Amino acid sequence: MKRGVVYLLSLVISSCAFAAVSFRLADPNTLLPLPSNEILLGQPVSIVISSDTNEPWQGGIFVRGQDRFVSRIVGRGSNPVLRHYPASCFSAAGPHARAMLWKDSYLQGFDFYTEAFDPNAGDWFVVDYQALRPGTCTLEFYDYTTGDPNSWYVPAQTLAVENTPSRDFTGDDLVNLEDFAHFASYWLEEGCAAPDWCAQTDLDWDGLVGLADLTLFSEHWLRGMPGWQPAPAPAVIDPNLFYAITDSEDANEITLTVGESVRLYIQKTTLEQEVRLIYLEATISDTELGWIDNTEYDPNNPESSTAELLVEPRYTFFDYWGPGETQPEGIVFFATGLGQNLSDGPVASFVYTASEPGDVILDLIDYGQIPSARHRMVIHQVAPMQANAPDTQSFQTMSFAVPEAENLSSAESAETAAESQIVTEEAVEFLERIWEEDPQIREQISEEQWNDFIEKVRNSSV
Repeated sequence: MKRGVVYLLSLVISSCAFAAVSFRLADPNTLLPLPSNEILLGQPVSIVISSDTNEPWQGGIFVRGQDRFVSRIVGRGSNPVLRHYPASCFSAAGPHARAMLWKDSYLQGFDFYTEAFDPNAGDWFVVDYQALRPGTCTLEFYDYTTGDPNSWYVPAQTLAVENTPSRDFTGDDLVNLEDFAHFASYWLEEGCAAPDWCAQTDLDWDGLVGLADLTLFSEHWLRGMPGWQPAPAPAVIDPNLFYAITDSEDANEITLTVGESVRLYIQKTTLEQEVRLIYLEATISDTELGWIDNTEYDPNNPESSTAELLVEPRYTFFDYWGPGETQPEGIVFFATGLGQNLSDGPVASFVYTASEPGDVILDLIDYGQIPSARHRMVIHQVAPMQANAPDTQSFQTMSFAVPEAENLSSAESAETAAESQIVTEEAVEFLERIWEEDPQIREQISEEQWNDFIEKVRNSSV
């Protein structure tokens, strides 16, 4: 009975206030969202238009101006006579849905039209994103159904996508020691220039293969291996974002050993606005790497139970937690004060368990906002044998960049030098561990050459 009431309330809320059409960058095969807006040249990527409403809709997605030379949007299954791409239309958009190519001297992209009377909620359209060259490309998303006459000219939403050079130098769809050996062979090479850029190892195109390029390479270390996840896109601070996932120490990026569990908390900050219900969902980026227990918390047996609503004051008849309807691999929390303003602080908690090595992103979705607001927590998961040793998979999280010493005081210069020395030592330890652990590197480069490379890295901070 309680669950039925909550689902009914959720349905009313979704259909009245929170219905929205949105787009996402996605894997072309699974259509699952990408955790990062960084796209490597040659990486297959799709753009999916979806909706949680069954209202007819018209809109478009385009690249403008010089961005047309950085990226382009491509439809599926073209009809060259009508400029219509039927394979880009999903059944939920209706049998008469249209994906229409538009290209002129300033815009390139697609207009979309759903069934005029009865589309269904879900994924409506898919087109493919092609990164043509390195640089930033802004995707412009338009909604023509808002009633605003400017909606045809002013985008409802924009997304900056970063096209970056590939770190896969060998072309085997992996970024591993073979690619690192290629990179290392050009270390401190000067005079790099287009189009070769020192065999593409000068990743930032500044003419030198140095620490900045090592940082860019490390961000994709072990890309293509099971469990690898890109570093999440920087969070956009939304003044209306009320919620965050943290551990008991208020950290939103943690490291767990495989098999380890941690209690996580959803924290609420109202920013001086009234909030009388919570409708939140926490989802897991890769369900093979971890799981959330949806069992109700029992104070008499806390070791065997997990999920708990903590928000006060609330009317407990409507309390609900459990698998989400749209993303079963997670947990939903619903609670209401029925007219009373909910207090700040922890509103819910749950237990997450790490299953396999890799990086996991927990997305917290707030369905009480238009569009739904999101907050991310990053969990780095290591095998038990790695728990007390440096983790090579976490190398992509290292930062080798340090502030420039120009115009710094003596104290600041000393601090900068100390930071530079620390990150250089981390890089040296990583390189020494590679030589000891992987025979491939020893087959491709002599020990003398490798030690010479390590010495150059060590001296690069001087």
